[in-house]
Order: sequence, then C-alpha cells, then structure tokens
Amino acid sequence: MKRMRRRVTTKRSPVIERAAVRVQVSLNMLNLGQAAIIAIGLTVIMLMAASSMAAGKMTIGSFVLINTYLMQLYQPLNFLGMVYMTIKQAWWTWSRCSP
Repeated sequence: MKRMRRRVTTKRSPVIERAAVRVQVSLNMLNLGQAAIIAIGLTVIMLMAASSMAAGKMTIGSFVLINTYLMQLYQPLNFLGMVYMTIKQAWWTWSRCSP
C-alpha cells in the first residue's frame, strides 16, 4: 500500500510543484509591481511635501502627518497579496479536482 501511495505522489508531484512555482512567481511579480508603485508614489508626494516645507507653507508636523497617512493607506496592499495567492491556489486546486 505504501509503495502505491509513493507512486501516485511521485507522479503528481511535478505537476503540483510547477503549479506552486507559477503561483509563487505571479505573487512575487504582483508584490514587485505594488512595491514599485508605492515607492514611486511615496517619493513624489514626500518630495512635494518637502518643497512645501522648505517654502514655509508647511510645518514638520504636517510633513510627518502626510507620511503617516500614506503609510496607512498602502499597508492594506500587503494583505491583498496574500489574499491573491490564497485565491489562486484554491482556484488551481478546485480546477484539478473537478471532473
């Protein structure tokens, strides 16, 4: 019985491995895109706030406030990456199990 289980597992193992690698690669690409967008947006807005602060239109407290708001705005995007990976793996598993 154990030999039979090993054969079945061995036959399916490369398929499952390839699918897991594809899901991980797509999640990494999603995370890379999100990180790039967040970094560019945060840099541009912080530069704009810094120039306003240098011109005397804004205080240091306002600068910190803008930075805090932006960080709180972007934090949920990290959670969306995990949700995406879970849904993608569940979809793949469901499509393999359905007739």
